[in-house]
Amino acid sequence: MPYFLRASKGDSKNLFTAGKFRPQTIRLHTVRIAKHLLGDTSFRFAYDPYVIQATEIYYIVFGALTLLGGIVAYARVKSLPSLLLGVLLGIALIGAGLLLFNGQTNNLKVGLILGLLATAGLAGLFIPKVMINRAAPHVILMAVLSAIGMVLTLIAFTGK
Repeated sequence: MPYFLRASKGDSKNLFTAGKFRPQTIRLHTVRIAKHLLGDTSFRFAYDPYVIQATEIYYIVFGALTLLGGIVAYARVKSLPSLLLGVLLGIALIGAGLLLFNGQTNNLKVGLILGLLATAGLAGLFIPKVMINRAAPHVILMAVLSAIGMVLTLIAFTGK
């Protein structure tokens, strides 16, 4: 249920069924909707805590896998670009997960944007490799995980 249709003061019933549509309640929720649509920075957007927690865990695990993958690629084939991208994007994903862990609204926005940029970078690197030729299983895994990360991030942004 959207946050602006919930009754105030902790009552989680639907405003339509609770019979709480008094003029001041309608005015309050109209102001909330208008502030949200106009992008008021002082307005606190209500993110779904379960989606944020799932995204946070995903970023930390995927960041650790990316970091480890870059180190392993360097150890096996001495690939310096794999080491640099693996370490940088892995740290970026872990940092995004830790920003989401903090839970403040500004940190949520920064964490989701950072996570979206990191997963988009990984998707842009691995998905074309999978589409062009027969790729190794770890490349397919990274392409799928980065696509899942982008979808999860967009779901967390929209709150649906």
